[in-house]
Order: sequence, then structure tokens, then C-alpha cells
Amino acid sequence: MRADRVRRVVDLEGFGLPAARASQAPGRLAQWLDDQRAPPALRSYASLEEVAERLIRTNPRLPLARVRYLAPHWSREEADGRFRLLLADPAHKMRGPTLYRLDEVSATWSRVRAPVLHVEARDSPTLAAFAGQMPVVEFKTRFAAFPDWREEIVDEAGHMIHHDQPARVAALIESFCA
Repeated sequence: MRADRVRRVVDLEGFGLPAARASQAPGRLAQWLDDQRAPPALRSYASLEEVAERLIRTNPRLPLARVRYLAPHWSREEADGRFRLLLADPAHKMRGPTLYRLDEVSATWSRVRAPVLHVEARDSPTLAAFAGQMPVVEFKTRFAAFPDWREEIVDEAGHMIHHDQPARVAALIESFCA
């Protein structure tokens, strides 16, 4: 797809990784090869209640009514009677064979012509985890590579921001994409 055909980019807490070091390359490649031989799998659940418990473990701030709503939408009962997650991909557990080179990523981001909206939860540990020892404010300076970068911070939300504040997230996206 040509870059000039993308009208808008919306990110929910997904931009950036820690910059990699060249010394990580052999281990990364070895792990990737191992994953090709035995790809990670997602576990199944005996009941919708187990799916709900999984949702709560991932996001303890979810109200019980929302958990009960999400569990049957997030999973599917298979022929064996077990529930498997629909909206999850085991490939998400795998890392690619190449390192995250911040200079290469920044050069690519600088060519993005579409406006970019980054939506972040105030209480999420995600960006801090990516930043590692670096202060989050310093980590965020990399986003200046985007010519048109906007950021919205959502209160009372953690990493599953779309579960915690669905109406707020939808309003931000709708306003941005209008």
C-alpha cells in the first residue's frame, strides 16, 4: 500500500519498543528459529467463567458486568466444549528475527504523512516497561519523528484502554477520523 493512501493512523498504546543492542542479535535469531519449530499456542478454557477470570487477571479494574459482556465476545466454544480466544493471536507472543533499530524506525516514521493519534492510558505500565530505565518523557521524544503526532491520555484506564474506557476511546477515534 502506498503511504499517501493512509488517511489517519490511530494507536492504542502500541508505539515504540526499547532500542535493541547488536549483542542481542544472536539470541533473538535463535529464539525466532526455536519459535518456528514449536510456535507458541494459546491455552483453552473449560468455561466462559474461566475466560472471564482470565480477563480479570489481565485487567482487574474491569467491572463484572463488562467482563460478563466481553467473555462470550472474546472467545468461542469449540467442538470439544472448550473455549478459545477469538481475538488473540499466538504469533503475538513471538518476536521477529530482526532487532528493533530506533534509527531505522525513526527514519520510517518521518515519512508518514497521515496524522497519527496515540491514545495512552494514564495508569498503564506499558510505555514505562518499554522505556525501561529511561524516563518515559525522554522515551516519548522519539515520537517527534512523526510529522503530525497527537497524543491523548485517558484517565482511569490501564493497558486494555478500550476495555476500561470504551466510550472515551471511541469518541477520540471518531473525532480524529472525522
